[in-house]
Amino acid sequence: MIKLYNIVVEQKVVNYFFTRDSVAEESFFDVYIKNRDTGNFFKLQKIDENEEGYRYQLNLDLDSDSLLPVKGVQNLWDIMISVDDTLRAVKAVPKSRIDIQAIFEESVMVSEEYNVFVQHFLTESRTVGFSLVKPSFDLPNGFEPKKTVEKHANGRASLELLYNDRFHGEENTINAIVFPLRREFFKSDSNLRILEEVLTEYKDMPAYIPNYAKTSTENIVFSENVVFYEPELDVQNELLIKSKYVFTGRSKTVGVSLVDGRKGILDVYVQNISYSDNAISMSVIVDTLFNTVGKSNLVLLDRDQDGEEPNLAIFSMTESKVLSQNSDKIRQQITFKIDRDDLNSYILSDYWMESSVLDLYVDISLSGYNTFVHRELRAFSPEKIQEFDDLKALNVPGYSIEQYVREANPFEMDMYPVDGHTLVISPYSGTRKKLVIQTSLISNEVAEHFLNNNVRLPILAARGNRVTKYYAGVRESQPVDDNAVFYESRDGQSFVDSPLAIFLYLAKQKDYDYLRHYWVYSPETPSSFFEEVSQFDGKVEFVERNSQRYYDLIATAKYLITNSTFQTFFSKRPDQVYINTWHGIPLKKMGFDMPQDPRNAQNVLRNFLMADYFLQPNAYSTDVFIGAYKLTGAFQGEILQGAYPRTDLLFNTDKEGLLSRIGTLASYFDNEKRTVMYSPTWKGTSITNPTDSIEEMLNQIKDLTSTFNDTYNILLKVHPFVYSKVADDERFVPYLVPDSVDANEIMSIVDVLITDYSSIFFDFVNTGKPILFFVPDAKEYKSTRGLYLKQSEMPGPVLNNFAALKRALANLKFVQKKYSAKYKRFSEKYGSLANGMATKEIVDFVFKSVPMKNVVSRKLNSDKRKIVIYPGSLAANGITSSYMNLMGNLDFKKYDVTQIATYDKKSGKRNGMSLPDGVRQMFRIGSPLLTLDEAVIDEYYKVIGLDENNVNNYPIEAYERDAQRLLPNMKFADSIDFSGYSYYWGRLMVSIKAPNKIAYLHNDIWEDAHRKIENIYVHKANVEPMIKLYRLFDKLVSVSPELKKINESKVIQFAGNAKFTSVQNSIDPDTIRYISWKRRLKPNFPTKDIIKQQIPAFNKKMDNFISMGRLSPEKNQLFLVRVFSKYVETVNENARLYILGDGPLKSVILEEIEKLQMTKHIFLMGHINNPHHFMSKMDTFVLPSLYEGQPMVLLEALTLGMKVLSSDIPQNAFVLNYGQYGELADGTNVNDFLRGIDKINAAKLNQYDKFDPYKYNQEALREFELVLGD
Repeated sequence: MIKLYNIVVEQKVVNYFFTRDSVAEESFFDVYIKNRDTGNFFKLQKIDENEEGYRYQLNLDLDSDSLLPVKGVQNLWDIMISVDDTLRAVKAVPKSRIDIQAIFEESVMVSEEYNVFVQHFLTESRTVGFSLVKPSFDLPNGFEPKKTVEKHANGRASLELLYNDRFHGEENTINAIVFPLRREFFKSDSNLRILEEVLTEYKDMPAYIPNYAKTSTENIVFSENVVFYEPELDVQNELLIKSKYVFTGRSKTVGVSLVDGRKGILDVYVQNISYSDNAISMSVIVDTLFNTVGKSNLVLLDRDQDGEEPNLAIFSMTESKVLSQNSDKIRQQITFKIDRDDLNSYILSDYWMESSVLDLYVDISLSGYNTFVHRELRAFSPEKIQEFDDLKALNVPGYSIEQYVREANPFEMDMYPVDGHTLVISPYSGTRKKLVIQTSLISNEVAEHFLNNNVRLPILAARGNRVTKYYAGVRESQPVDDNAVFYESRDGQSFVDSPLAIFLYLAKQKDYDYLRHYWVYSPETPSSFFEEVSQFDGKVEFVERNSQRYYDLIATAKYLITNSTFQTFFSKRPDQVYINTWHGIPLKKMGFDMPQDPRNAQNVLRNFLMADYFLQPNAYSTDVFIGAYKLTGAFQGEILQGAYPRTDLLFNTDKEGLLSRIGTLASYFDNEKRTVMYSPTWKGTSITNPTDSIEEMLNQIKDLTSTFNDTYNILLKVHPFVYSKVADDERFVPYLVPDSVDANEIMSIVDVLITDYSSIFFDFVNTGKPILFFVPDAKEYKSTRGLYLKQSEMPGPVLNNFAALKRALANLKFVQKKYSAKYKRFSEKYGSLANGMATKEIVDFVFKSVPMKNVVSRKLNSDKRKIVIYPGSLAANGITSSYMNLMGNLDFKKYDVTQIATYDKKSGKRNGMSLPDGVRQMFRIGSPLLTLDEAVIDEYYKVIGLDENNVNNYPIEAYERDAQRLLPNMKFADSIDFSGYSYYWGRLMVSIKAPNKIAYLHNDIWEDAHRKIENIYVHKANVEPMIKLYRLFDKLVSVSPELKKINESKVIQFAGNAKFTSVQNSIDPDTIRYISWKRRLKPNFPTKDIIKQQIPAFNKKMDNFISMGRLSPEKNQLFLVRVFSKYVETVNENARLYILGDGPLKSVILEEIEKLQMTKHIFLMGHINNPHHFMSKMDTFVLPSLYEGQPMVLLEALTLGMKVLSSDIPQNAFVLNYGQYGELADGTNVNDFLRGIDKINAAKLNQYDKFDPYKYNQEALREFELVLGD
């Protein structure tokens, strides 16, 4: 693909240089520029071409009105190329290949006579354009355009407001809406519909629309308030400056104008925070273009303050002074004083969580302007933020940068007494480096012993985190209320299903009058839902979801009933009783049976494992859930099988009462007719975006009504996710069953059910009435979601088109007779207790221990040894390879394995989906279930670490509680931290109640903890406190005997009674060799390197070397590049080196390759999935590491039968059997390693002993089983 690689701006001329990457496109393209506002095109002149590429030239004809901007600022042009009459935007070459970033940071004056500037810009997708700046007004002295090109209308109008004195004081003064829309907007019918809706909604307000919209909006009737304007930039800018509102088309709604002078404010950040007895003083630096600060307010916004209007605390500026002034900016210091009493009053006014997060903003009015500009307050100066950004550009890991930012926090905490506790004020840097203040009310004892200059208040930025801390406090301090029953149906969206059936039974029976009932609702719950439950007023309290009352009750109610899941913070107390009724019988694939992300099942499985009673209507449903969620060996409760409370509503619902609750629909209902109900399921992956075709569904219902009007009432019961889409559509009124009416209640008056994949037909089959299956998208649905039952098993005809459905309904008696035998078999296998007494049997057993007659209690026991293991994030690295191989070799007939993890963003999901089915995947979700005090103590141990002096205060019970939240009721023989690189995961794994706790050490762990990249510790903050946890483990497992010696010598003082041992990494020789063999039959050699640059075709006649590993200092690739360069120059000019991997040293290594002029010999390939076919094509594998654990890549290379050279460190030497399997050389000595390369290249493969991967693997597995012990 042709790309732009350089731009040279001269007086009135711009030269553009394009790459010569594609032979097919050579000489067959033209270059154009296109004006974003007018749509005008101009063709550029081709000047010349050479080996590097092509040069095209733009002549800035400054006397031409068509090219030169006459009015306004920043006219925008995009650079386009035309190939085969197809026009597309030009992209710049990757930044790491040729650094052209500087080109986009300068504004160049191309004509002093005309006062014209040109500045190029780069979009996020790396397309290129430029702005021409020629204002129609006098420029300020020393004017230079902003270095950031404003690409949108609001931004360009903001610049004009700043530069053009004529508009100062006129911003946002007219009550009107501007529509600064580009021509493309009006080409879309959906956009035109939105425009018409907006204009109708705001018909009484003046609206300014560009006049080219007239031709596209002929069908829209405009009010007299619509004004069409000439879309010249100065005209549009003036409208945007003066108007209060704008419609840009991006958000599809009218918004408040942002043209208010904010472009004149360059930076706002905190310089200092100081505390006194009465106040908090804050000094803020404000950098502006050329106006000083007139007025300013400091604004505090509590994220947890409820209410429609934000509850703000506002403090006025007390002092302002100019610190410096030059042509670039004015730097000022402004000061605010926050009265401590006022702050306390604000913080503590609604403080039930006893912690809060305050976002800080500064409202600034520049001198000469009317409006206040609302800006976030940054925690650091622009220079410091640039330092952080530079680290990211150098590929320093994100978690290391995050830790560095925390350590760079210059602001101290403030602590003072409030109501017998200590209120902590802790400023810190939040997302986008903005200043955030966190507050917490903690005990005096914890504040005194655990908070100091080194240990700060832990960051609890997410509301869910603070809620969890509050819930934990209630859970630990308040008793369980034995008379409380807590119901939550569909996340509080409704009061239906089995929870409703259980409630109705309990509320009507005198034996249960002592119970108090609490129904969860959400603010969106329609009022109609409350009718049926409200008849028991006095026994029922409605509780808003996520309110303080909600958390109090879910923490203390004895009985907890849901048909779905409770949220991730929840963890059932031992003396609570959790009944999960679920909300249907599975026809569609569920849980781990779905061919999707295993994380989709995470909170569902967690809830099932917490349940004391899991209700299932039949053996089929039980078996599906057991398999789909891998419950055997994990679920400790009882499955109550054979009765489903919600089916009682089929038999016990009062028809007259029901008709009174279906609202307007009742007026269309004819008691003399039979009733048909169509109930399609929800289709899609997002609950906010169902894929059901609403229009098609409406037309089908109308057709059925028209065809069978004399015979049937036609009803429509849609899935709750779809209901909100049709509830307000008047066309559905004659058919739509209110969502507040339970499906089984309405089915009590239904004679024929039409459905597709909705599981309600399992309930309906208990009535013996006919069912028709209408599945026009059966193949598509089966491929995306999957079904458990075969079509041949269905208790009715499966119809693929609407005409067939109508024929079946017209010949219903014939259909019933044809399917009667199949219906009977289905009912016997999949039906449940159908006498209206299912609820009674379940409730009396749970609440009174009355023996069940028709219900079977099933428990899921297993004799397998139960292991829980944390493998890391399943990122593409050696630890993951070792883990995946171990799981592939493990005998799941002997072991029940639970994995708990979080996925790496790039590779985690892919690797997770490749694990054997025997691995039960669970995940870290929600926030740790610690109280506020415990969270502070946790932070202390994370920073200070565990030692013999503070071991008695270690909050093990709190950590065990959180482990129970994540792995409810599960019992294990072994808890294994297979990664070994995280304090959080280490303390979680030692908190799991298992007699054998194991931590893996995959490297020289002390060396790794203190490794630096760009003078930043990569792992220290995580690994050093992890090392100090070793005393709580039983075994510390290094991955080779040599590594065991190294680790034992360096960290034995932290080990306590833990035993040092070793287990070699597992490999998967069959997969390694199969992939290599398979790809040899169908080669797929990469053609581009890590920066997408073309590489030479593979040449087997060359001497081809390969190395693989993370691009980081300990892997020593920079050394290898220098050695190999010398090898090519002095020994073998026909050698090539391919380096696989990615990491923080990518840019450094690329630069070294270019500096040494090795771009034709050394290729950085990046990460390649399944690299073994690539390795097998090479002559020699090279590993120059400075330290390793047990290098997986060496084992894989030996498995492929490759010649191998590695650095002579103990771990590598052990794998190569001290030179018997390959060559060893000094990885710090260029000449020695050079001799090693020359020697291994000249060697024959049969000079070395043959490595037996199968024998090796058997030994590795034996070692692992020995570590598990008895």
